[in-house]
Order: sequence, then structure tokens, then C-alpha cells
Amino acid sequence: MGQSDQVTIMRDITFKKIHEDARGKLYEFSFNGKNFLLVTYVKGAPRGGHYHEFDLPHVVVSGKFLCRELNLETNEESEFEIKPGDVVNVRAKIVHMFIALEDGIMLELKPDNLAVDYPPWRKIVEDFLAKEKV
Repeated sequence: MGQSDQVTIMRDITFKKIHEDARGKLYEFSFNGKNFLLVTYVKGAPRGGHYHEFDLPHVVVSGKFLCRELNLETNEESEFEIKPGDVVNVRAKIVHMFIALEDGIMLELKPDNLAVDYPPWRKIVEDFLAKEKV
């Protein structure tokens, strides 16, 4: 992306890199008054391990992912594969994690408030990051 870590598309959309680590990169952009995240993943990378207080849709642009969800009220856990074009609407207070089965990209609305970590699943993310630093 160059020195500025920013690129403008169609005059109206500017992608700005806001984070990068061993899992990939996060870019933010706005369109029609809404804020979005473009999230890149490297194969094997987990993201998430948390929940939000609101529903949050995710769109798979490229790649394949394993989506894990845990309902904290019922303790019911589910896993399913998602692919380009799929939309996953993660419901409020459902712990979720996406694990890249191959390099990929997802889009999501940028939440106004932070996520609430779920320590057993968040540890998976932290362990991945620690392993990649070695």
C-alpha cells in the first residue's frame, strides 16, 4: 500500500490501514455514512474469541473459513465452513471466532464499541500471535 498505508478507490472510498500482525491486516473505510472494516487473514490465523452486545454481519470476500460460535446462555457450540459470498450475521452475545482455512478477506461493519473477550477462545488467538513472534 505504500508509505501512507492508504489508498483511495472511486474517489469516495479511502482504505486506511489501522492494524497489522501475524494474522493479517485491518483496514477501515466509510461508505454511505457507515464505517466498515476490511480484514485480511493468512492461512491458519484465528480472529475473534469475543462477543458483542449487538448483531454484527460479516461478509466473506475471498478464502475459506471455519466459523465457530458459542451461545453463552445455552452453552451450545457450532462450527461451519464459510466461503466467498457468504454472509454470517453473528448475533448479539454469541462468542465467535473465524479461522482462516486459506488466505482470505472479510468485510464487517465497524463496531462503535469494543468486543468483550471470552478468555478460553481468546487464548487461541493469543497463543497464535505468541507462536508467530518466535
